[in-house]
Amino acid sequence: MRFKYPPYIIIWDDAESDAAWVEEPVVPLKPTLAITLGYLIRDEKDYVLIADTYFLEQHSKTISNTTKIPRGMIKEMKQVTINEKRTKKETIQTI
Repeated sequence: MRFKYPPYIIIWDDAESDAAWVEEPVVPLKPTLAITLGYLIRDEKDYVLIADTYFLEQHSKTISNTTKIPRGMIKEMKQVTINEKRTKKETIQTI
């Protein structure tokens, strides 16, 4: 199956924050390694934009739940292959 937006797995250092009022952090903040699986919407010089959902109709540009990841935070980025064939479902009639 060909996708309008190719599926990718991205491993990246996520940012972390703590909004509490403290004299000093109780636990030292360390980089948090994250993994994101999604469809590559934009591949720019400074960032990539991933969406977890998009509409399959050729004319549609509708996407949902996007994550913009700065290039400097990306550790690994790999396109994945989905081998499942899509079949049309029968129309369900309601009573």
